[in-house]
Amino acid sequence: MNKILSIIVILIVTLSCNNIQKGKVERENERDIIGVESNDSEMNLATEKAKLNIEKFDSALKSNNPRFINFSVKKPYKTESGNEHIWISDVVLNGNKYLGIIGNTPEYTSEIKLGDTVFVEKSEISDWMYIDENKLRGGYTIRALRNKMSESEKKQFDNENGMIIEDEK
Repeated sequence: MNKILSIIVILIVTLSCNNIQKGKVERENERDIIGVESNDSEMNLATEKAKLNIEKFDSALKSNNPRFINFSVKKPYKTESGNEHIWISDVVLNGNKYLGIIGNTPEYTSEIKLGDTVFVEKSEISDWMYIDENKLRGGYTIRALRNKMSESEKKQFDNENGMIIEDEK
């Protein structure tokens, strides 16, 4: 997995019952998992934005522009308690579907594992992202989580991931 994506990967678990607690689950040698309620309006809006703007992702992916790197999509996988949203990296278009590699270790789903090659329908995505000269494009769920951070947490997050997260236009 590419360096920038491995730094910013945040797993999101959408909760539909209380088996998984809302909040952060810290994992040794893995990225943290953030539990989000299924009715979280900011996260639901982020997912809708991603779906509404998927053509921007497709256009960038098809452009072969060397400035654009680290193409990834996020897909929800079923768990006993809701959904676990997993980043899929090294994405390419394969017909009308995306083909990519599971980019982070699932915690709550057994459907897939790190390194699996998977197909994703456009209708299944919950987010997309790529990097354009160190600037995040897309990454709506990342932005939603970052917006909930304190100023010091945002600064630490930005320093750790080394990319620029501009306000959306």
